[in-house]
Amino acid sequence: MTQSDHTGGCFSPGRLSRNQLLLITTGFVPLLVLFFLNLWGRPHYQFFPLALAGAGFLAWSRCQTLPQPTDCGRPWIIALLLGASGLLLGTAGILWTPWLGSIAALLALVGVILWLGGATLLRACLPALLLILTIIPPPLGLDSDLTMHLRTLAVKCSSRLLDLFGVVQNTTGNIIELPGHRLLVEEACSGINSVLFMLATCLFYTLWKERGPLRILVCLVGTVGFVVMGNIFRITVGGWLLNKYQIDLLSGWPHETLGMVLVLIYLGLIISQDRSMSFLAFPVMAIGLKPAIAPIPPARGPAFIMAPKWGQVAGVAFALIGLAATTLGWMQQHRLGKIELSISSKSALRTGASFTLPDQLLEWQRLSGNAATVRKIETLGIASHLWQFQRGGVQVTLALDYPFRGFHDVSVCYKNSGWTIGRQEQRGSPGTPNLPVVEVEMEKDALEQGYLLHGMVDEKGNWLRSPSFNGVGLKGRFDQGLKNEPTTYRVQVLAARFARLSPAERKQVEELYEAARRLLWQQLAAQLKP
Repeated sequence: MTQSDHTGGCFSPGRLSRNQLLLITTGFVPLLVLFFLNLWGRPHYQFFPLALAGAGFLAWSRCQTLPQPTDCGRPWIIALLLGASGLLLGTAGILWTPWLGSIAALLALVGVILWLGGATLLRACLPALLLILTIIPPPLGLDSDLTMHLRTLAVKCSSRLLDLFGVVQNTTGNIIELPGHRLLVEEACSGINSVLFMLATCLFYTLWKERGPLRILVCLVGTVGFVVMGNIFRITVGGWLLNKYQIDLLSGWPHETLGMVLVLIYLGLIISQDRSMSFLAFPVMAIGLKPAIAPIPPARGPAFIMAPKWGQVAGVAFALIGLAATTLGWMQQHRLGKIELSISSKSALRTGASFTLPDQLLEWQRLSGNAATVRKIETLGIASHLWQFQRGGVQVTLALDYPFRGFHDVSVCYKNSGWTIGRQEQRGSPGTPNLPVVEVEMEKDALEQGYLLHGMVDEKGNWLRSPSFNGVGLKGRFDQGLKNEPTTYRVQVLAARFARLSPAERKQVEELYEAARRLLWQQLAAQLKP
């Protein structure tokens, strides 16, 4: 038996042993466990087990053709990658930021690959690394912004198609109101039908087929179009069938079944798009002909060897840094009362939870029926409850929306629907300075004026502050998309009319918001599961 038979492929004298790899991995385990729990709480990323399995398959299939043994990478590059990874790992543990821990783990993985097989092995594993990137949420909440824009587009296009089909309806945010029905269009681009899932699937297929960068990019753009059109079709057909034949395809098992059918259709369209590009761009190769000249294998560079002791040093260092930093971070978060061991985006409300507001609240009278302001309010939660009140010449709409993760800036939704956002300010509510509320002044078509108050509360009764107002706006928005966020509920009130509210009228709206917020939180807390 040869020496390579004992070591198994890329493992050879002077390289990392399996025990050393185990030690390095140990340092990342606590933060990675929290990172994956956090991903599972985000519907858009619940495909991550499939992405990891696909990355493993791509790495395994590419490594089968590599010459054995491979050369070690340059020591200074490996040391730089592992050093940066160790620094990020320690910072992530102390600050309790699993997202940063995932970046540290990715850097360490690249360093280990170079240590085991140099540039040759790294090129072979590059497709797998690209696929892993699809499960790491981008900073600045860009993934949430993408989902929100695509969902809004799908709902608006579906509303216009329903108008063409003669279906009387009214769209409010992600709510489509039909005669006798109220459709809460849950995350039209989420779950197994999400754009992110299908993009990862398309990326896996094109990388597996070894397509070029430009071709992969074209396929990814086409995949986004397929999913958006599929969701428009699902919402439009679902609304039409519910209105005409009382058949509900947007909830329960019909919703899930239709979603799986659409996934299969998307997969077929991805394969068809790729095959079409093969035929159009390379017609000779598409009919089975192969190039006459075989590619020349690249020349091997000089061999580099790192002393075996450095593998032991790296393993022990990562294990100590990861465990020590995670322990310190956990203790600090526990002292501050911010520790979260259960991470989920699902609401803890009991099934069938209901919310009511009195016919008269302060000096405001509750109205019935749909009015103009109801059609203007943006409600992008999975569940939404609306109430309309009037006092004198002012009509407002109150809304309770849920569930969200962390703080969701609803002014972005209003901006997407045509409002121009003016002054925004975060302050304490009247008489309760510790309960933050965001005040927004808006304008639409240079005529209509909007006055908005909104705030978010988690299931522990903590009212959240908007990250945009916590010091530097960019930093707050950067942190917003990276930390584990609790499940939250939003209370908002909107006054929209063709004249600005007077200071006295604004104060009355603020008092109404504060009274409604107290009542809704009491009902919310009473219906949460223990």
